[in-house]
Amino acid sequence: MTIHKLPNLLGDLIILYRKHRGLSQAELARRTGASKMSVSKIENGLLVPSSELLVKIENALELNIQSKGILLGARLELSNQQLVSL
Repeated sequence: MTIHKLPNLLGDLIILYRKHRGLSQAELARRTGASKMSVSKIENGLLVPSSELLVKIENALELNIQSKGILLGARLELSNQQLVSL
């Protein structure tokens, strides 16, 4: 199975917000209940988080409603790109 890296707006935003909060991938993983590997894959565009995990990430990063909307939009765009590439 070939893994195709998708455009990574979602991952780039998560990295930006995570670093702004001074969190490591391990700490974000701990706060969300995800594995560090999952956080790494999300940030690198190799995994689209579930809606439930995205909400946990948003809460762990203490995002305001506007930033939450930006992440949700990026996730939806990434999901649509995955469907098109199938």
